[in-house]
Amino acid sequence: MNAFLTTALRSLHWAVRTETSGRFVWSLLLADAIVGGFIIRILDGYWLKQHLNWETTALLAAGLIPFHLVGGSYFHAKPRGWPWLAVKIAAASALAAWLYPTAFDSLQIHLGRGMYLQIVGAVLPFQLILHFAHRRYQVATPLEPLRWTLLAAGALGVSYPFLTNGSVGTGDAYWYASMVADFSSQWRAGVFPVFVGQSDFAFNGAVSPLRFAPYLQHLAGIFDLVTGHTLTFFGLLNLCLFSSLLAACFTAYGALVAIDARPRWLALLLTLLYVSSPGVLALAYTGDLFMSLCTLPYIPLVLLGLHRTLLKSDIPGMVLLAGALAAVWQCHPPIAFWLTCFVALGQVLNLRASARCAAL
Repeated sequence: MNAFLTTALRSLHWAVRTETSGRFVWSLLLADAIVGGFIIRILDGYWLKQHLNWETTALLAAGLIPFHLVGGSYFHAKPRGWPWLAVKIAAASALAAWLYPTAFDSLQIHLGRGMYLQIVGAVLPFQLILHFAHRRYQVATPLEPLRWTLLAAGALGVSYPFLTNGSVGTGDAYWYASMVADFSSQWRAGVFPVFVGQSDFAFNGAVSPLRFAPYLQHLAGIFDLVTGHTLTFFGLLNLCLFSSLLAACFTAYGALVAIDARPRWLALLLTLLYVSSPGVLALAYTGDLFMSLCTLPYIPLVLLGLHRTLLKSDIPGMVLLAGALAAVWQCHPPIAFWLTCFVALGQVLNLRASARCAAL
């Protein structure tokens, strides 16, 4: 026990005295504040409807700090490996089970047990990422956690109207919600796989978009299972669109960093411009083109895969390119068609250049 306390104190002293680690700690603290506000806004939009204030946000953000203390994210010399990861998850879950009910009950916000699990589920992935990336980001890029959370905040800013259980859009939005309702109702009744509409929401046996672009409805069905059937069908549709914009931030940023890891703040700026551009937001707010919106997370991956195949022609690049294109085909075949033509043109030019090099 004394040895453990000595190691913890030395690590804490090292964190305070070392500039790089100090930047990492401050980055985590700022990230906690942003993540706290992020979770609160999502909960307030879909479930609580309590118009939560910034004091509640600060309370939840402060509640994230013990997660980092339990996981050793603030320290340099921390245990690594799967046993430590299991201990970390168990301790963080126990801490959340005690902390969050106490915090919310003190604010007279009555939530069910399933909501507590959803809060923990929103925090633990962030902890898992930090567990595996701790040593790399603490030394090389100490501000990386802050950039991640700024991306999440940017996605929240451009998609905030979708944090609701009500309808967002016009007639097409209502039709999409009806198709989501039909699919989710069949899953709830144990029908799997779903091939055609056969509930009250699709009494005419609709097959579009289920048979042509099944991604949106399957994603809504997964969210319906994860949230314990607590969202309305409009809320499930809105959650799909919100998560697509959120995922687009991270895939675009990851693709830019994979191409060139040095200008990370520039990659952050370009990513925010990508998700906030008129051409992207018009899909959601003007045209109700929700299936098109679902392709946004995968288009940067297609371009990254194309970049890798043109430069390296390695197997991981080809797998990434094929997988991302397959996902786009599931989301929206017309977009996938012209994107496939663009990729095919790049591959033809690559083969031509490779043949010229071989001839020389």
